[in-house]
Amino acid sequence: MVVKKFGNFLFAGCSHTAGSEIFYPNSLGDLSTEKEAAFGAVLSRSLNKKYYNIAQPGVGNQFIARSVLFWLLNNKKKIHNTFVIIHWTGEHRLDFSYERRPDDQMAVGAGLDTCFDVDQVCIMPGSFNANFPLRHRNSIKYLQKAVTLESNDRVWQQIDKFTAILWMQELLKYMNVQYLFFNGYDSLQETERYRLYVENIDTTKFIQPYKQGGGFYERVCNAGFKSNARFLHHQEPGHRWYAKWLLENYFCSLK
Repeated sequence: MVVKKFGNFLFAGCSHTAGSEIFYPNSLGDLSTEKEAAFGAVLSRSLNKKYYNIAQPGVGNQFIARSVLFWLLNNKKKIHNTFVIIHWTGEHRLDFSYERRPDDQMAVGAGLDTCFDVDQVCIMPGSFNANFPLRHRNSIKYLQKAVTLESNDRVWQQIDKFTAILWMQELLKYMNVQYLFFNGYDSLQETERYRLYVENIDTTKFIQPYKQGGGFYERVCNAGFKSNARFLHHQEPGHRWYAKWLLENYFCSLK
């Protein structure tokens, strides 16, 4: 892969890209501090590039795509000097967005207030995010049930992930932005059911999209770094190894 000179790295994804639990397993620390130790920061420093990390813990693929879209719209002068790296999350996450009202009573906490457009709850099988206004309680319970029932089939979830990836792929190409895609967790399904989507994924820019164990979390585990964290996140040694792996495989010409 030929990489043209650039000055900025933009990293997007979920908690794995954000560096969650990187210092304290079983405890989510300060997000900005964790991002400064995550693999994106290590890679950026090694190449002397300006570092932007817009990853957020507990988000789905539609959120990840929208976060990149809005960063590009708000940083038009930086676009052609930026290399975008996205680590897509598992397909099982469903983003439920809402607009908070001043008089809202929250179930727990205050929701994901780091969203760029509206507040959001991430719904996934086997876990329940209780950060939402009580007026949405019935909707959240219904969606949680639907996600759990579909968790063994996941057709609509795979399509949701494929769609987010494809429109972001085409947008970056249209804008002539250099990029690479990876799986942060879980892989895409390369089956006949998804042939229409599979045929349009650019595998020269999406690294091993269908390989089991090819995502960030699994790849670092396979390199010998085992996570003891409550939410299955890697600590600093794993992030440093992954940054070196990225450097040696995709950016060695810039050293």
